[in-house]
Amino acid sequence: MEIFMTVLVTLATLAAAIAAWMSYLTSKQSFSFQKKLARNQNRLHILALTSSKLKSLKTITNLFEIPDEKFISLEPLFLEIKSDIQKMTKLGILKGETSIGFRALTFGEMLTQNRNYIDEINHEIGRIETAINEIFD
Repeated sequence: MEIFMTVLVTLATLAAAIAAWMSYLTSKQSFSFQKKLARNQNRLHILALTSSKLKSLKTITNLFEIPDEKFISLEPLFLEIKSDIQKMTKLGILKGETSIGFRALTFGEMLTQNRNYIDEINHEIGRIETAINEIFD
């Protein structure tokens, strides 16, 4: 009986040590994540905001059926997105090549250069997602 109790106490101590080690590893990972989040909060905000703007531009599927006022309102949004992308590329936040469509001077020019503007938007969203993933890797 004494041997059984000794073995039981030893197993309980081992289980407690393993639990403490797992707790340490979890807290270490959590702290690392929080440091990355705090250090890159401004970048993440800009990336998320630009991604949101791109997705709102992407929701318009048939440009020929929207009212002229709505189409005209897309121009400032396009220029804002383009400016954000250029800044982030210059700062090294976004890697890779800017899509051809977002090198255009206006939204109308982007549409005339490339009829499939959704692919251009998807390319930029992909670059943003890659930048976000790199922050947390």
